[in-house]
Formats: sequence, structure tokens, C-alpha cells
Amino acid sequence: FTTKSHTHKGLGLTVAKGVVKTHGGEFSISSNGNGTVVKFSLPRIREGKALLADSENPDVMLIAPEKSLGYLQAMLTRNNLSVAVYDNIGETIHALKRVRPRLILVQAGMEFMDAGGVRMLTKVKGDSRLILLDPKTAIPGEVNGVDLFLREAYPAHHLISIILGSIESLVPAQTVA
Repeated sequence: FTTKSHTHKGLGLTVAKGVVKTHGGEFSISSNGNGTVVKFSLPRIREGKALLADSENPDVMLIAPEKSLGYLQAMLTRNNLSVAVYDNIGETIHALKRVRPRLILVQAGMEFMDAGGVRMLTKVKGDSRLILLDPKTAIPGEVNGVDLFLREAYPAHHLISIILGSIESLVPAQTVA
């Protein structure tokens, strides 16, 4: 028996395994004469360093649409980074009055994240490095205070390498006085 047809390539389990592994999960397949069993498990996002007290300084402050937060947060926490997540500019600006992350990672193209929103962030970010993910060029031109514009869609492993490289060159996070 096969689910492949002349138009399908039979890559469903390969893609599923890749998604599970990207999120730090386990994936296994076993077969016997009675059929095939596919098992997978995913870690909970809110374990370990992902949970922070309100006053703790995260390694990364992630600002992205709610639908993107889980994937991006999983990718960062899997690399042993503490992450604070926000999906709106108001909460982000308020949080930056209490904590100072080492890196602020913003996914542009959200309703509130236009050039004005980015400029507001640059005024309150202090010494935090600011990276703007903007593959659709939603933020035209350069904005002073943005340390790195990523104008292309990068594969996840390239993106995490860029983020880790940016963080390695920074001093530890500091508390806002």
C-alpha cells in the first residue's frame, strides 16, 4: 500500500520529522507485518529558560505575530537562550522600562510594526542590539538604531546562526535602573 500517486512524492513523513526535530522533539517510525507506527513527542515551550520572572533580563526579546511566536521561541530556547515574547508594541515598550535584553528580534510586517513602531523601539532599547526581520521590506529605507536588517527569508538554521553570532559579541544582559 502507498499514499504516493503520480503527482505526490511521498515526502510527508520526511517533512513531519523535520518539523518535529526543528522544535527539539523526538520522532520514530517502526513497522511490522501489521502496519507502521509513527511516534513523536514535542517539548513544552514553557520549560527551562523560557520561563522568566517579570524582572529577569532575557537573552532575547522576541516581537512577532502570535502565529509566529511558538516557532521562533522554540528555535531560540532550543539553543539555550531565555526568551521574552510579545506580539504588540505597547507591551514591548512597557517591558523595556523594566528589563534590558541582550537582543531584540522584531519580525516586521505586523499591523503595528511599521517604521514608526521601529523608531519607538530604537528610542527605548538602550544598549540592546536590535535585529529586524523584514523579508517583505515592510519597513522602507534604513532606520537609525537598528543594528541589523535581514531583508531576505532565511532558512531556520541560518537565522539561528545569525542570532547566535550577534549575541556572542554582546556583554551579559543588564537591569534597567
